[in-house]
Amino acid sequence: KKLEGLLEVSYSLNGGSQFTVAQRVGNLPILAKELPRFAVGFIFPGPVSISNGYVAAQNQGLVAVQQFFGRRVKTMLEADQVPVGPNMCGAACTNWCSQMSGCQSTLSHAAYVVGKRMFEQDGVDMVVGTTLDYWPDLKQLSLDFPSKYLLSTTTGEIPGKPGEDRLSQNFGHLQVRQEQAIYMMGYTLGLHPPVRAKPRIGYIQPFAESKRLYTAAF
Repeated sequence: KKLEGLLEVSYSLNGGSQFTVAQRVGNLPILAKELPRFAVGFIFPGPVSISNGYVAAQNQGLVAVQQFFGRRVKTMLEADQVPVGPNMCGAACTNWCSQMSGCQSTLSHAAYVVGKRMFEQDGVDMVVGTTLDYWPDLKQLSLDFPSKYLLSTTTGEIPGKPGEDRLSQNFGHLQVRQEQAIYMMGYTLGLHPPVRAKPRIGYIQPFAESKRLYTAAF
C-alpha cells in the first residue's frame, strides 16, 4: 500500500493496537516512530493483599485494564495512600479545601500529592482514585490540570444533593451497579426460616448511595 506524506497507521503488537507515525519522502524508506502510550495512574487507599479484600478487588480492576488494552495503555500504582490523617499537602490544600463544599478538614490529601506527582513527574494522562474520601483531591486536580483526566468512585454525594454539579469534561464518576447482587442477597435472606418466622431486619446506612442498595435488597 502506497504511503505519501505524514500518515498515522496502526499495527498489531503483543495483542494490542499501537499507533505509530510513518513518513515517506520521495523514494526513501518509511521511517516509523512509536508514539507514547496512554498512561493511567491508580491510587489505592491500602496495601494490595488478599486479606485486604476492598483493595484486592480494586487491583483486579487494574489487572483487567492491563489485560484488555495490552500495550496500548501503561499503568502505574501508588498503594496504601490513607485518605484521612495528617495533612501531607500543607496550606495549599487547606486553602482550596476550605472553599470546596463537602471537603473535610480531616483529609490527608494523599491522593492530591500523589496525583500531582503522577502528572508532573511520571507523565500520566489519567489518575483513578478508588475510595470515597479521594474525591476532593481528584476534583481539585481536575481544575489544576485541565488537560488531564480524573476518575473517582464518588463525587462526594450529600443527601438531597447528588453532586453531579462537580462533574466536568475531565472529571468523571465511576459507580458500581450492584443492585442485582444485593437483590439476590435480600431474596436469599428472605428464604431463611428464622427470618421468615420473625421478619425484622436492621439496616445501617453509611452513606447516601446505600439507600439504593437497601431498596434493591428489601
